[in-house]
Amino acid sequence: MPNPNGADEARQQYETQERRIAKLYTVSKALQHKGWSLRFLAQLVLDAAVELSEAECGALVMFDKDGQPPTQSFWVNMDEARRQAVEAVLIERGLLGKLDQGHHVLRLRDLTLQPDRAGVFPGRLPAQAFCGTAIKVHDGLFGRLYLIKEQRPRREFTELDVQMIGTLAAQAGLGIHTAFLINKVMTARSQHIALLESTGEGIYGVDLEGRCTFINKAGAGLFGYQAEDLIGQSMHTLIHHTRRDGSPYPTEACSIYRAYRTGEVCRLDDEVLWRRDGSCFPAEFSSSPLYEGGILTGAVITFQDITERKRAEDMRAHLVDRLINVQEEERQRIARELHDETEQALASVLVGLRAMEEVATVNTMRQSASTLRQITATALDELQRLTQGLRPTLLDEMGLAAALQRLCTDFAQAHGIRVELHVSENLAELCVPSPIEITFYRIVQEALTNIAKHAEATTVSILIQPATSSVRLVVEDNGVGFEPDAIRRTAVSQGRLGLYGMEERAKIAGGVCTVESAQGRGTTIHVEIPLVPGTSS
Repeated sequence: MPNPNGADEARQQYETQERRIAKLYTVSKALQHKGWSLRFLAQLVLDAAVELSEAECGALVMFDKDGQPPTQSFWVNMDEARRQAVEAVLIERGLLGKLDQGHHVLRLRDLTLQPDRAGVFPGRLPAQAFCGTAIKVHDGLFGRLYLIKEQRPRREFTELDVQMIGTLAAQAGLGIHTAFLINKVMTARSQHIALLESTGEGIYGVDLEGRCTFINKAGAGLFGYQAEDLIGQSMHTLIHHTRRDGSPYPTEACSIYRAYRTGEVCRLDDEVLWRRDGSCFPAEFSSSPLYEGGILTGAVITFQDITERKRAEDMRAHLVDRLINVQEEERQRIARELHDETEQALASVLVGLRAMEEVATVNTMRQSASTLRQITATALDELQRLTQGLRPTLLDEMGLAAALQRLCTDFAQAHGIRVELHVSENLAELCVPSPIEITFYRIVQEALTNIAKHAEATTVSILIQPATSSVRLVVEDNGVGFEPDAIRRTAVSQGRLGLYGMEERAKIAGGVCTVESAQGRGTTIHVEIPLVPGTSS
């Protein structure tokens, strides 16, 4: 007659095995998911191993990608001290190296074996059943799994336990290896994104069809787009479709096209790129081919808006032209005035001297000498006026303060505008180099000229004072004011380069010139030029 207890036991064993297989299948599927973190995967594997083997406690030790000492440890009913004690026993018995080198599961009926190890696990029986395995992929060690049962009747690890743990370890190795790779890729991607976003230049990539594969925020912003709007789009169609003159720009003629089709490196600064709103800007860009495994896969383009640089270059070119013209005009003026005034005066002196040779009376000679003296004095005044215009002699003889005082006095008399000059008393204590003095003088001269022409001001205030290692100048008027940015945009076309000339003078001297103004609020010019090291008293 069949034993009903035996049938029940067989049924229970079958159901247990079914549950364990279902659990192993569920964990295996979870390990194939590519979105889990390493920490989550490790804890998942350990919990599953303890449940599948019905162990009392367990530990999973994780290693870095080179199999170096533990980077993370996970436990179930086991602490770090106990894990180290387990490893100490494995090392003493020469089993740890065997565990790491093989791909099998190590099963021991009694881990401690020696009686003197009874104190290794306080509060536990000396005899401990052990099951352990290395988690490896392609001979790469990613971790060790330890499981322990108290050795009581029917509490050893079975062959089925070994098979289950071996299968789980193999699946865990693949899952953890994948997680390592994904983590490495994500870390590299984060670093690349941080690098892309840290630069003010625009950077984007295209594939062999010219479609955008990535672009940083700075680049997308220059085009007026969000970065995600450009991914997968034809960049030539969006931002490089038309030349500066409005003519179409065929793709095959595009320099960027050559980089991802022929592998040529291209650098240009004479083309324009187009924004989303239909406007364009001059750009400097570099297009470099992108290779993966020696195969051309696209190109990387770096670019920047050089509108301000182009504007500065245009203004500088016009300023040079103007300087040349002014020099020629000045030469003509000097030649004309020398001819009209000084040359005629000297000719009159020469004629008078010849006439004196022919006169017979002393009185006549005296009258001629008086006339010649007046002519000579007038010629001398003209020469002084000319030399003062070329370079103020007071600047060399008496210094910057005196030269500015004369300039302001002459300006006030000529234009009826009140000028208040404030020069710091300790300015004279500084050994201000001559080039810096003439720079300040010319900037004030240009500022006063602009005020007379455009400001409609009634009062001008000028302050010049030394700072710690520089000299500062402030010129302020109560005129009608203007919009500095608007003036800069139209300066070249309207030939109004005074503002730019002051900024350039300050820059050449190593300083900076800034202008604050608004309609109806007057104008303030700030200039600061550092002193040459060693010239400060």
